[in-house]
Amino acid sequence: MTIADFAVLPVQAQSSLTALAAALQGVAPSDVKAWVCNVADLPATGQIAPLVSDVDSWAGKSRLCLYYFECNQAQVDLQAVRRAFADAKAAEENDRAYPRLNPSSHCLYVGSSQSVSKRLAEHLGYGAARTYALQLQHWARPLGLKFSFVCAKYADSTPYQVVQALEDALWQSRRPMFGRQGRR
Repeated sequence: MTIADFAVLPVQAQSSLTALAAALQGVAPSDVKAWVCNVADLPATGQIAPLVSDVDSWAGKSRLCLYYFECNQAQVDLQAVRRAFADAKAAEENDRAYPRLNPSSHCLYVGSSQSVSKRLAEHLGYGAARTYALQLQHWARPLGLKFSFVCAKYADSTPYQVVQALEDALWQSRRPMFGRQGRR
């Protein structure tokens, strides 16, 4: 590599970003839906929550979805939520893999998936133990944490880069308490 190789990078990056901006034009979800849940009402491990079945019926198989979890309790103690999560993560509660901890926020997590009901099950704590997910039933049950799961589905033909750009923008606007921004 030479200095000239690096000198052209800004032009190449600008070209890529211009193409991405063009691909984002007119992209809109085909549907958006929200579900409300209390972690204390989730069935025990080994059973799948009805919420997962409802989301599966709505989303269908292999649909590109963008989603977020949001605490919808008006009087929630976000520091207590943060502490409960941090304690579970530090202890690797139930041998689970927990995502990154960020500053407190009513938004808990932002993500995207082609199998949103499977991903939801993982976040609720019904998935494989070592998959990074919220694992809500393993730490939030004593809090009686109430949350909304908000999901938008997109055409399967939506390019991965477009979905990733949308997820990054949602992450920037919602600033979730858990997880990390995108794969880029």
